[in-house]
This record gives sequence, structure tokens and C-alpha cells, in this order.
Amino acid sequence: MQLVSGDSINQELFTMLAGDAGDGTLFTAFPNSQSLPHRDDVAAVFRAADIGPDNQGALLAYAAVQAWAQAVEQAGTLEPDAVIGVLHSGTFDTIYGQIGFDDKGDVTGYEPFAWYVWRNGEIVSASLTN
Repeated sequence: MQLVSGDSINQELFTMLAGDAGDGTLFTAFPNSQSLPHRDDVAAVFRAADIGPDNQGALLAYAAVQAWAQAVEQAGTLEPDAVIGVLHSGTFDTIYGQIGFDDKGDVTGYEPFAWYVWRNGEIVSASLTN
């Protein structure tokens, strides 16, 4: 049986409890933040604010504010409909690289989750195309 989970098993406790039975377990989680463009610049800002440099929620919020600020600047106003129009039609440089938003408001240009697998007690990036 193949076990598939969300990011709740993205911790050493899972492999401690599951032991060898956890080997091969697939799960989704945020992509590794070590490879993000401009991560080191943002990490310095986070450390100064006593926020962990790899806090995924904070990184996502930071990128959202980056996109919003650029949309406000391009719209030339804080008027919500104008900013939303720019968000839906433009692209924005963020810590995650250049992103945009589709008609539903879903992010484009960035995969918000990645697949990983537990192998021999280690977390390994998983490719589901093989």
C-alpha cells in the first residue's frame, strides 16, 4: 500500500514513529526555500525581525505583499478594483521569481507545493512523472 499525505508528515517524528514502514511514503509540502531567488536578502530582513529565515508562511506573505505593492504602483491607486485588474493582467517580481494570477486568482509561474518521499529516514524530492 502506498501512503500519501500532506505536509503534516514533513518532520522527523513521522519516520521515528513509522520506522521502516514509512519508507516510500509520498507527501506534499512547500518547495525548499533554499533555492528561491533573492532568498538571502529576505532571510536577512526576517532575521532582523526575529522571524525564521525559512518560515514558509512568512515567505508566502512577503511575496504576496511584493505583488500587491507592484500592482498598486502600476495601477497608480489603492482603489481595489484597479489593483485587482492589474493583479489579474500583470506579472510581478517576487522572492519566488516572476508570478502572475489567472482569472480565478490562482498563482501562475510558481508551483506552491512540491512532492517529496521518505527514503531511508530522509526526505527526498520526488518526481511523479517516472
